[in-house]
Amino acid sequence: MKLSIVYNICNFSKNLDKSLESIAKIKGKDFEVIFVLNLSNKMVEKILPLLKFPKERDSFVFLDQNLGHSYAYNIGLKLAKGDYVYFAGSKNIFKQDFMEKLNEKTSKENYDFIVLNDGDQKKFSTEDYIKNKNTDVMSIKRKIFNRDFLIKNKILFTNYKYFNLLYLFQVNENAKKIGYIEKSTCEFIYSEKVNYNLYDILTCSEMLFKIINESKFDKYKKEYYRMIITVSILYDFIYKVFKNYTDKNIIINSITNAYRVIEKIYPEYKENRFLLKNKNKEIPNFILNFKVNLKYCKNVLEFL
Repeated sequence: MKLSIVYNICNFSKNLDKSLESIAKIKGKDFEVIFVLNLSNKMVEKILPLLKFPKERDSFVFLDQNLGHSYAYNIGLKLAKGDYVYFAGSKNIFKQDFMEKLNEKTSKENYDFIVLNDGDQKKFSTEDYIKNKNTDVMSIKRKIFNRDFLIKNKILFTNYKYFNLLYLFQVNENAKKIGYIEKSTCEFIYSEKVNYNLYDILTCSEMLFKIINESKFDKYKKEYYRMIITVSILYDFIYKVFKNYTDKNIIINSITNAYRVIEKIYPEYKENRFLLKNKNKEIPNFILNFKVNLKYCKNVLEFL
């Protein structure tokens, strides 16, 4: 089994050197790294000295402007030669046994994608995954994708946009075999600011909600995805706004706009069975008691 790590670099973040160093320490030779430098020429001059990787193994793509991580990942997938593809960036800190754990898993069976999650290691059907994993479906950084599976089903990121929820929806609906390995094989740094338009999260959520409504899914499955969309709007978007901005007016407007979206597409969100089932957990509780109020959001999100 060979892995392709598609690594997007869009700025000189404080954690970039630490992340690159962790890749250099991964044990094994059965992987390649495709570096996509999604930045200006001036920034390339600062980044290049850090990329001391074997040229016979790895490849480099230089873009003279920042076209976004979705664009970079699509390029990487096109160039990838591995059986599996992992989309990474400076937030990833790989453990030395990353490949060892992945090889151990893929030597037994061929999966459509593999989740970095300390969950049940038995075979899960897609339906079991939906029932048991809740909002884990929203995370790209915790998934390793089968390259042939992505190509066969024509699953690509939306160029120039942060529509990852739509991408993961396609993955989830087409997958038949899902595997799990320990999430400790790769850690993530959450302190960095995002480098995409946060309002893409709201746009994507609206688009997916329309797809779900027009689908032939049963009520149970539709409600599950509506829960995911609600979390995306009222938690993921607002949480990232707080992490990226300090301007009070920007934050208040963002909270208001998020609420307007959920009221427009899904005003009955507080009756969602998946949210009510998990109401004792922090995020569902935050959403079920949601207030369009800066103080409320700030006080709760500081503890999440």
